[in-house]
Amino acid sequence: MIAELIVEFTIILLAPIVYPLYLWKVKGAPAAQAFQHWKIFAGLYLLFFSLLVSHFASANVTNCYSIKDSDKKNYCLALNHRQASYCYSIKNRDDKNLCLAQTHQQRSYCYSIQESDLKNQCLGMLK
Repeated sequence: MIAELIVEFTIILLAPIVYPLYLWKVKGAPAAQAFQHWKIFAGLYLLFFSLLVSHFASANVTNCYSIKDSDKKNYCLALNHRQASYCYSIKNRDDKNLCLAQTHQQRSYCYSIQESDLKNQCLGMLK
């Protein structure tokens, strides 16, 4: 049943792309007409896929809320939301600086990390 729905949905999504191509190549319609059709549907597809991507991004955030360790939860939320404000709730100083370095994309926070392996990891992740 699900496979059937996927096939039907795929056909529905592909029809606006294939039909103008058919008119252009087989029926001899002007190319400008096909491109005009594609421009119209390109915006709709862009909207559809951006909504789809945002749905999967929000699914990752819901996983963050299920983390019991508060430092790890805030680290996860900071990276998913790209908001450094979550980093300031992290108690471990080195983890907080790693989080700040990643959310701000600034290597200067890496130099405040005491643990050498974590400092090198931080420096290696940022340009």
